Amino acid sequence: MADTRLCVSAPGKVLIAGGYLILSKEYSGVVLSTEARFYTYIESCDDEDIKVISPQFGSEWIYDSNIKQINTEQQNDFVQLALEEVSKYIEYKHDSSMKGLRIVIAADNDFYSQRAYLRSKQLDATYRNLQAVPKLNKDLKNINKTGLGSSAALITSLVGSLLLRYNSVSKEFTDNDKQLVHNLAQYIHCRAQGKVGSGFDVSAAVFGSHTYSRFDPATINDLIDQYTSGEMIDSIVNKGWDSLVDKIALPYGVSMHLADIEYGSHTPSLVKKVNEWKSKNLDQANELYKSLDISNKQLAGLLVALNKSYETNQDGYLHALDYLSNLIPSEWLKDESNSVVNQFVDLKLTLQNIRATFRTLSAKADVPIEPIQQTRLLEACSEIKGVIGGGVPGAGGYDAIYLLAISSTQTANEIESKWLKWDELSVSPLVCGEGFQGIKNEDAFDISRLLGT
Repeated sequence: MADTRLCVSAPGKVLIAGGYLILSKEYSGVVLSTEARFYTYIESCDDEDIKVISPQFGSEWIYDSNIKQINTEQQNDFVQLALEEVSKYIEYKHDSSMKGLRIVIAADNDFYSQRAYLRSKQLDATYRNLQAVPKLNKDLKNINKTGLGSSAALITSLVGSLLLRYNSVSKEFTDNDKQLVHNLAQYIHCRAQGKVGSGFDVSAAVFGSHTYSRFDPATINDLIDQYTSGEMIDSIVNKGWDSLVDKIALPYGVSMHLADIEYGSHTPSLVKKVNEWKSKNLDQANELYKSLDISNKQLAGLLVALNKSYETNQDGYLHALDYLSNLIPSEWLKDESNSVVNQFVDLKLTLQNIRATFRTLSAKADVPIEPIQQTRLLEACSEIKGVIGGGVPGAGGYDAIYLLAISSTQTANEIESKWLKWDELSVSPLVCGEGFQGIKNEDAFDISRLLGT
C-alpha cells in the first residue's frame, strides 16, 4: 500500500432537546454538532507495529499486528477495541491485515477544560484568552472533560480514518460511507461502554446537526459482550439500522454559546434516578414526557421554519434580527406585520417551555436536572439583549449550560461578562459554536504541522 498520509475529523455534540426522552425510540431529540473536533492522523511506519499517540495525554500505545499491546503504557480500552474490531472487518472485507501504522489522535481545546492552563499563565478564562491558547493544546495540566462527547468523537474519527485508509470509504464521505462509519462506530462505542446507549453522540459525530431518533438496541445488544468475527461485524454494520436522522441547523444570524461550569454531574446517576422514578410513576412520567416531546418537536420545526424564512423573506428576516437584537427576551412580542418576529417569539417561548417541564421533572424525580443554581444563571442571561433562550444540555445537571442568541458582538460580550462575573458558580465560556458538519476528511499536511509530526 502506498505511503499516504490522511486525517479524518469528527465533531462534538450538544443535545439541546431530547434529554431522557431520546433513550426511547418513540421520541426524538435535537442535537447540534460543534465546531470543536477530534482528529485522527494516520501515516505508514517501517515496521509492522501500530503506534497510537496522544500528544495531549502524553501517551503512546504500541500494538503488534494482532492488536495486542506490547508496551507498558496503561491500556486504552476505547482505542484498542476500535483497532481490534476494525481490523477484523478490514481483514474479512478486503483480505488485508492492519499493520505498519502510526496514528496520532488529538482534540480541539474545547473538549477539555483550559482553566488550569490559563491559571498557570495567570490569565482569566475569557474568549480572547481561550482563543489564544495553542490549537490542539498539549499542555493541559489537568484532564477535565467539558461534556462535548469526546469518546464518541474519538471513536468516530478513528474508525473513519481506518476505513478510509483501507479504502472502505471515500474521501468525500458519501451518505453510504457515513452510514457505514455510523454503524461500525456505534457498535464499537457501545461495546467499549459495555451497554447500548441512545447513540445520539456518535450520530452527531458522523452526520452533524440533526434531529435524531435512536436505533433499536436489539440491533447490537446480543454482541456487546461476546467475541465477534469479521463476518459477524460485517453483518452488524450492513443491517437495516432504524435510527432516524433529519439534518437541521441553527437559523442564519443565530449563535450557540456554551459554558463549562466547574461543578460537575455524573450523567449515568441522573439518568438512573429519573428512570427509577419513571418506573414507579408511569402515568405522571408519560404525561411529562409527552409534553416535552411536543415542545422538542416544536423547537425542531421552528429551526426549520426560520431557515426557510431566511430563504424566502430575507428582508423581513433581517429586520427581525435587527429589531430583536436590541430587546431583552421579556420585551419580545408578536408583530402582525412581521411573521419572522413571531417565529422568533415562538422559539423563545418553546425554549422556556422545555425548561419549565424539565424543572417539573427535576422536582418530581428529586433529581437536579436544572438545579436552582442553573436556573438563576439562565434567568440572569435572559436579561441580556438578543438572547433567545437556553437551557441545560443533555441530561442536565450542574456542569454546563447553552444559550441561543442573535449573533452580535455586543450580545456575545455581554454573555461573556455575565458568565465571568457570576460568583455563585465558576463559569467559563467555550470558544466553539455550532459546526453543522459531521465527519470529514482533513488536510493531512496542515494537521501534521499542528501536531508537530
